[in-house]
Amino acid sequence: MFNARDSSPGRAVAARPWETIGSGSRQGVGMNFDKQRRLVERLLERTRAGELVWQESIRPDVFQAAFQNSSVQIKSVDDGRFTEFHVSIIDAIGRIVDDFGRDELDRDSPRQPGSWSRALEELYALARRSALRADDAIDSILAEIE
Repeated sequence: MFNARDSSPGRAVAARPWETIGSGSRQGVGMNFDKQRRLVERLLERTRAGELVWQESIRPDVFQAAFQNSSVQIKSVDDGRFTEFHVSIIDAIGRIVDDFGRDELDRDSPRQPGSWSRALEELYALARRSALRADDAIDSILAEIE
């Protein structure tokens, strides 16, 4: 990736990972995640109320909600020991412009430690149910057996 601070004409230099698009959550130690926390809270509220439509992604275990100029994805990341959940913000041309999980949300948060992990897990479960139309499937089965 080209680093604009390199003054050598025509020389492409790899930018540091924390300077690239898609690593917004890793941009410096003092970054404030209040907007991301507020986003997760609003996504949860709207999804719980059935006001937000989630869709399957082309990748398994990734669900997305589209907005006018961007979209939000929530994904499950399993390292073999733990399952974590990450939120990505995708711009209009498909770039990941921010990505964050519980570690970033917990940082300097007034909430109890671990509460963001539970919030992300709930958001993932609700997004998955919405995208896969779980309630429709359950209603269909109930209609047949009642």
